Parts: sequence; C-alpha cells; structure tokens
Amino acid sequence: MHNIHDNKLRVLESAWSKTYSEMADDFNFASGGKGMWNAIVYNSRKSKKMANISLPMIPPYIDKVVSGVRMSPPSMAVKTENEELQELVNGVLRGIEKASTASSAYVGAMKCAVTAGLGWLFWAVESENGLPVLRLKTTTDPTAIMIDPLSTYLDGRDAQYAVNCNHMDKELAVREFGEEAGHGSDMPFSSKLMFNIPSSAVLDCIWYIQEEGGVRITRMVGNHEAYNQFFEGLDGLPITPVIGEELLGDVDRRYGGLIKRGRDINESLNLTASNIMMLVASAPKTPFVLDPKSIEGHENTWASAPTENHSYLPVKTIDPTTNQPFITPYRLDNSAQTQGLQSVADWLQSLIGRTNGISDASLGGLETAQESGRSLIARMEQAEAATAMNVDNLMTSITQLARVGLQMMPIVYNGMRSIVVIDEYGQSNREEVDLGMMLTPEIVQMLDVEISAGPHMEMKRKASSQALETMVTALGPDRGAGLMDIWADAQPLSDKQRIKKRMKKLLPPELQEEQEGDLPPEAMAMMQEAEQALAQKSQNIETLKGVITQLQAKLESQEVIAQVELEKANISAQTKIVDRQMQNSNKKEVELIKQGSENQRLSAKLTADEQRQVDEFTADLIKQKQEAVQSIKSEVITEGVEQTARIPQYLQD
Repeated sequence: MHNIHDNKLRVLESAWSKTYSEMADDFNFASGGKGMWNAIVYNSRKSKKMANISLPMIPPYIDKVVSGVRMSPPSMAVKTENEELQELVNGVLRGIEKASTASSAYVGAMKCAVTAGLGWLFWAVESENGLPVLRLKTTTDPTAIMIDPLSTYLDGRDAQYAVNCNHMDKELAVREFGEEAGHGSDMPFSSKLMFNIPSSAVLDCIWYIQEEGGVRITRMVGNHEAYNQFFEGLDGLPITPVIGEELLGDVDRRYGGLIKRGRDINESLNLTASNIMMLVASAPKTPFVLDPKSIEGHENTWASAPTENHSYLPVKTIDPTTNQPFITPYRLDNSAQTQGLQSVADWLQSLIGRTNGISDASLGGLETAQESGRSLIARMEQAEAATAMNVDNLMTSITQLARVGLQMMPIVYNGMRSIVVIDEYGQSNREEVDLGMMLTPEIVQMLDVEISAGPHMEMKRKASSQALETMVTALGPDRGAGLMDIWADAQPLSDKQRIKKRMKKLLPPELQEEQEGDLPPEAMAMMQEAEQALAQKSQNIETLKGVITQLQAKLESQEVIAQVELEKANISAQTKIVDRQMQNSNKKEVELIKQGSENQRLSAKLTADEQRQVDEFTADLIKQKQEAVQSIKSEVITEGVEQTARIPQYLQD
C-alpha cells in the first residue's frame, strides 16, 4: 500500500530540492568551523597541513536584524466598530500568543529567514484538559516544510497545499497507531538539515490541503491516517512562509538571507586570516649578526640567547691576529611581512558591512565613542532601513496567519468554553464565552487584522517621541508642559497609566477641563451666542455711562445739578437692573447649555428668583430716589450759595 500523498511529495521534493540544498549549506556556514570554507580549498590546505581559520563575521549582523523582533515582539490584533467585540477578540489572541510563547516563534522564524532566506509559522491544534486549543508554532528545520511551488504571494495565501515532514521511530509508530503506521512511504524523503536519519524511521507528515469550502488537515504516520479534520470557511492554509529576501533571476534558488550576501567575502577573509597566521607562525627567530671569532669559547651562550635570559653575553672586541676591532653584534629585523595582508583583511571586513547595509558602528564599534548621539541614531536608522524588508515580510506573514487563525477560532473553540483573555495592560482572566456562536463568518469578515506591536511600531513610536520632545523643547518649560501627558503615552514605560494620570493633574486648568470632556458643537455654538449677547449688553451699559458723563459736564446750577443727579440716579438704577438681568440671563443660558433640556425646572426657578430680585431692587431704588429728591430740594433752598451740589454717598458709590 502506498501513501496517498506520495505524488504530491514527489512534486514538492523536485521543486524545492535545489533551494533547500543551498539553504542547508548556508545554515552550515552560519554554524562556523569547516562549513565556512569551500570544500575543495579546505581539503587542499588540510592535506598540506596549512592553517584553516574560520571567522564567523556574519552572525553578528544576523543578530542585529533579529534583535528588533526580540526586543519588540509583534502582536496580533483586530479592529472593528464594536469595541466590546474588538477587546474580547484581542484578549483571546493575546491569550493564545502567550500560551504559545509566540514571541519565541516569531524570533525563530525571523532568524531562519534572515540567515538563509526562509522560515515558517503555522497553527497547530493541540489538546489541553481534553479540549482542543490553538497554538502558534515554528520550526528549527525550515527545510522540513514545503509549500505549493506555484504559490506567488510571499505569505503563501494562494497556496493549495503544504506539508510538514517529520520522522518517527517505526516501533513507536506501530505501538501507537498499528501495523499500517510501520509501512512507510516509498518516497525516501528527509530534510536537508536532519542528517543520519535511521533506516527504521517512518515519515510523520502533517498535510494542509485546500479543498472546496475550506482546508483539510491530515496527519499521516507511515501509511496510517492518524488525524483528519476539515476546517470549513478557511480561505488560506494555516501555515505561512517568512521570507528573508526573494532572489530574482536565479531559477535554481528562490530565497536568500545575509549568508547568501556575504558568504564569498567571509570565505576570502578566512583565507586571508589563515595566511597571516601562517606567516607569523613560520617566521624564524630573530638572529644575531656578528663575527664568529668574537664569540669563540662562548658559542653555546649566544646560541641560547633567543630563548634564555642571561645576565650578560661575553664578546671579544679586538681581533688578536689583525689587531682590528670586531663589529658590534646586533639583531636582524626579520618580522613577518603581514602588513599588506592585514590591509586586505580590513578591507574585506568593511565589505561585509557594506554588503549587508549595516556599518560596524551599528554593532557597537569603538569609533562610536567619538560620535554624537544624533549621528549614532542616524546610523541605526540607516541599518534598520537596509534590512526593513525582513521586518515587513515578517509582519505580512503574521497578518496572514492571524486572518486564518480568526477563521479557525470559532471551529476550535466551539461551545461554551472558559478561555483566557488578556487585556492591553497584560492582566489575564478567564471568561465563559462561545466563540462558535459569536464569531460567525459575517463577523469574521468585518474584523480588520493589524499588528499592534513589533519593530515597525517601535520605529514609529521613536519618531513620534522625538517629534514631541522637539516640540516641548521649542515651546519652553511653561507651554511645553501641556504636552507631557501625550509624551508619556508614547514612551515604553512599565507603569504608563499611573504616570499619565499624574501628568494630567499637572496640566493647566483649561487643559484639564478638556481632558474631562469637551462640550458638543451645538453647545459651543450656543455659548458663543451668549457671549456675543453679553458683549452687546456691555456696550449698551458703556453708552449709558457716557450719557451720564455728558450730563455732568452741563451742570450750571444747583437746580440743574439736582435734576442731573436725579436723572443720573434713574439711569444708574436702570443700568444696574439691566446688568443684573444680563447676569442672571447669562447664568441661566450657561446652565441650560451644560445640563440640557431636562433641567427646565431649574430654568423656571432661576427666572422666578430673577424677577423677585429685580422687584426688590426696584422698590428699594424708588424709595431711595424719593428720599434723595427731598434731600436735594432742602439743600438747594437752605444752602443756595453753594456752587457745588452735595451728591449722596449711595450715588457716588
């Protein structure tokens, strides 16, 4: 009996064999040692007992690119108009990511992609407490997974099938699944990274096959079908590739990473460094230049001079036969001539950085100590821009995986379940929900998938933070304080919420009122009309005051003064009445604006109080007016000689 998927496996093996062989060589190169050499050159030098030094220069560049994902792990999220549904779905996604240690999966897939050009992320349905759960996974052997070679999208959304090939011991397979599991496929497939697979092992493959209306996931152990489930409604496979760099014009290989870019240069650097060390090791000890007659009788002492410490070296200065002086012994400069090779090594090392688009300063070179902060930030941004495609490809793959995961959630979490939900602040709790009833196909289509964190969001946050800091500095300490709560929100602070609350309390009063909630546009329009009416009434009062001033200028006699004072009192009384009415009216309008139509009772009460105050004020004013008239008449009759009227105190006030 043959495996039902043998034909597909043959197609995939044929399509991916060349690509995966070269990927395996790149992974071997990244591991160091013999794998960093051309096999022919290495064997030739080894046969001649020549030095073979391996310098792993590219792995630090790989770590530099991957560190952005490690420090700022991405996170799946959705957006929709229903805020409660959005928060619930996001909480469930956070719970699944945490239980799956998704951050490690993202880093693993990213490292494979940056190293050799391809990594993988996929959904796995596992059992927890007897119930199915979704878990996000990756693989350390990217050559064990193969996807439809006719797929054209980088995230594999149009792929029709894929397979994740593993191996299981034959005896274990028979014990768990029966005799049929012990009969393996007649296709002797093995990944390019897993070597020395025992002949007794059988294939343990998980197949993802697109069918009409959904995707079927099947696990084949040997020829035994250990798992088979159809996931209705899935419009893509629950497995997605993470691409490093897509190679154009190379028919034998589709993808590559940083090893592909700098491999030849690193091999040349290995050869140069090996030759330098050979010259240093083969250089003879520095000899003495002297006349042999001058050391007669002391030859052994001079012979051991390069290796032993002597208190002195005896030497003759005059030749007894010729009576001529001997030459003074001196050492010959016989150092290894490695300066040229060292220059070549430095040049090759700089070429690796240029090839990858990452300078040595971005890796923390010593020259960074002499640079300004802005210069270092510019170098870091340049390095991030050179490798931004790796981050973009990862975000694209995670987004596609999230779309498929949302379609799988109502199937896996069908029925009332206790599900872990994690809020945006990292607090987790369990909620009893039925995602099968809640996430209908129509609802899932309304959910817009986005990545709420990750290196790309971190770069945007840094840019926003720097812009805010520039604005705060430009505005100065007084006005810049009004932006501090927004600045705090843009920082990666562990206790951000408490800091924001305290920042808001330090804001000016007008900004604190704005934080509490602005009035609606209709209320703002009514407030503006009330302010205009207040301004008009104030202008009328100023006009009345001007009339009083003119009347005062026309006083010519005590009778005129008295008449004017009476008129002034009348105008002043009217002015106070108008002013009181205006204040009460404005107060009523403001209260109505803030409280709305439901406060008509308060409006009526204000009107009654206003009328009562006006009546009392008018009665009191009339009484004072009568007393003032009587008093002025008496003063005019008895004290007519006075040229200046005595104005009552209450009128002066």
